[in-house]
Amino acid sequence: MGSVTDLTNTSQFAAGLVAGLVAAAIVAGIALALDARARRFPLAGLAHASAALVALGVAGTAHQQIRPDAWGLVAVALAAVAGLVAQRFADPALVAMLLVPAGAAVLYDLRNLPDAWMAPVVAAAVVVGGALAGDFDLAQRHRALGPMLLAGTAFGIYSTVPDTEAARVLVGVALPFMALAMAWPVPLLGSGGAAATVTIWLLLAARDGATRPGAVIGAIGCLGLFVWEPIGRRVAAQLLANRPPAIVERAAVIVAALIFDALVVFWAARVAGLHRDGATAALLLAPAAIVGAVAAVLFLAPPPSRADVRRESPTIGGAPPRPRH
Repeated sequence: MGSVTDLTNTSQFAAGLVAGLVAAAIVAGIALALDARARRFPLAGLAHASAALVALGVAGTAHQQIRPDAWGLVAVALAAVAGLVAQRFADPALVAMLLVPAGAAVLYDLRNLPDAWMAPVVAAAVVVGGALAGDFDLAQRHRALGPMLLAGTAFGIYSTVPDTEAARVLVGVALPFMALAMAWPVPLLGSGGAAATVTIWLLLAARDGATRPGAVIGAIGCLGLFVWEPIGRRVAAQLLANRPPAIVERAAVIVAALIFDALVVFWAARVAGLHRDGATAALLLAPAAIVGAVAAVLFLAPPPSRADVRRESPTIGGAPPRPRH
């Protein structure tokens, strides 16, 4: 990894940033047109994933294509469809089951990686990580933490993989969505968008980190609070079942989330991910799990009911929800 200027002064970052700005503007415009202020708008993830694929195609050259290949694109599409189908059920186990075909496509796409364990590990991470990322986005929907943490994971992947061309694009695409979520906490990733985004991240990280196996594990760890918070939240819910969740101001929670996520991603990228041995890197991710569990205690909230999800899921072109009296 080079300096920040080594990142921002590249054509790949510029392509990602332009695509991200356009996609975020489209999401904001649609949300405004549908008067989404009274409910959340879970299409930012699909817009983010689409912008990333477009930017990856633009940033490549005739001699070096940095976008996923055909089977990778199939995996991304299957992940998006699986998440969209499960959007209304708020059940990460269901999302994970529906993501199995996407995981199989990832397994086939990465079949030629140098270490035999890489493809199945990354495929499993797509299935589990895609489901948990959607769960995180939904649980933290009133704070819009899902879009807000995209840039942290993208930068973590950039800072840990040996080949950084594609990761530069991912950082550029993510930044406008982070800015949009901080300014206006309405657009969400949605289950489909979260799953598609995780699939793109891990496909590229596996390809670009394959020469250093620890970097592949570190990139998985860079999912950060997207995976550790849902796990920790469930553990904390069992331990603190009789304690009502603390009421914390949104600004304070956002600051805490950014700090905790930065710690987790930094450890995964620059400590675990720099080891050549994959097993050692995996063991070094244990502290990240602990930090994620602590973060879950701060964010502890009752899981959303199906009625809540249906009420807050938008109907494109439909009428806004009736005001409550």
